[in-house]
Amino acid sequence: MIIFAENIFWKILNFMCMNYSEIVMKVNDLLTKNNGLDDGWEVLFAKYADQITKNGRFYVEGAKKFRVNPPLYRYTSVSKIEDGNPVFDIRFCGQSVASVFVENENVKITAKYDNNKTYFGVDISLDKANWNDPKATEFRATFKNFKGGVKVKSPERYAENVLLAEFEKKGSDNKKLCYIQPVKLCSAFFQMPTPLKASNEPIDYAKVGGGIDILARVKITNNSSRLCVMELKDENNAKEPPKKAMKQAIAYATFIARLLRSQSGNQWFNLFGFGNDVPKELINIGAVVVMPFCNERNENFENFKEIEVAENISLKLYSLYYQLNEDGSVKEFTGSLVDDIANQ
Repeated sequence: MIIFAENIFWKILNFMCMNYSEIVMKVNDLLTKNNGLDDGWEVLFAKYADQITKNGRFYVEGAKKFRVNPPLYRYTSVSKIEDGNPVFDIRFCGQSVASVFVENENVKITAKYDNNKTYFGVDISLDKANWNDPKATEFRATFKNFKGGVKVKSPERYAENVLLAEFEKKGSDNKKLCYIQPVKLCSAFFQMPTPLKASNEPIDYAKVGGGIDILARVKITNNSSRLCVMELKDENNAKEPPKKAMKQAIAYATFIARLLRSQSGNQWFNLFGFGNDVPKELINIGAVVVMPFCNERNENFENFKEIEVAENISLKLYSLYYQLNEDGSVKEFTGSLVDDIANQ
C-alpha cells in the first residue's frame, strides 16, 4: 500500500513537471513567433532599456528632492520614464493617492482622486500644489495618522505593498527575511512589464501584457545573488492553490530569461541591480509563488527539478508563504525560499 501511494505521488509530480515544462515551451514559442524586426517584444524592451538608461538619472535625482515616508510609498513604471520630466505615483496601502511632478527644482503634487475619500476618508484636493504647501503637508499627515481598519480597492496590491516595504528594510533587527531586496526602478517601486497574458489559461502574447508583481534579488550563497520572479496572491484557496499560481510565475520568469539573452539583456541586468553583464555560463532564476500560509495547501516545490528555459538559464521553483499581524505588518515567512536563504 505504501509503495502504491508513493507511485501515485511520483506520477502526479511527474505530470506537474511535464505541465510546467509545457508552459515554458508555450511561452518560448510565443516569444519566438512575436519577435519581429520592427514591432517585436525584443525591439520594444530594447527601447524601454534605452529610455531608462538615458532618462533614469533624472528620476533618481528627482526622487532626492522630496521625501516620502511610510505609510506612503513612491512608485513609477517602465513606460513613464520616456523623458527627463519625472512623474511619480504615490501610494497608500498599494493604492494610488497622488501624483508628484518634479519640474527643475520645483516639486508639485496633485491629488484629485475620488477613491481617496471613498476608501480612506481623505477629501483634500491638490492641483500641482507645492510639495511643502501647508495643504499638501496636511494631505500627507492625514495618511500618516490614519486610524482604523483599511478598506482597499485591491487586497492583492495591499499585500504587495506590505511585502515590498518589508523586503526593502536594510537592517536585520526588524526584518523578517534577510538577504532579499526588491528590484527598484529609479529609486521607486514598480511592476516589471511583460508581453504575456498569463493570469488565465491559455497563456497568450500581448504587447501590453501582465506585470510581474515583485522582482527581487535574493542572496542564496555568500558570493552570489539570484533574481527571483515573484507571483503574489492575497489568498491561498482551492480555486487557485500554489501549484496553479506557479504556472504564472514560470511564464513570467521564462520571459525574463529570454529578455536577459536578448539584445538589451546586459542593460536590463544592470537595471535589475547587478553591476556586470549577464554571465555566459549557467545562471539560475527563481520562480516564486508568494501566498498566505495555509497548512492544507502549502507546496514547497523542493522536489521539482530545475527547468531549462533559455541558453544557459534555468528556473528553480520556490514557495514563500506569509502571515500578517492584525496591524498588517509581516508576522512570519515560511517556504522553500526561506530554507534556501537560511542554508547559505
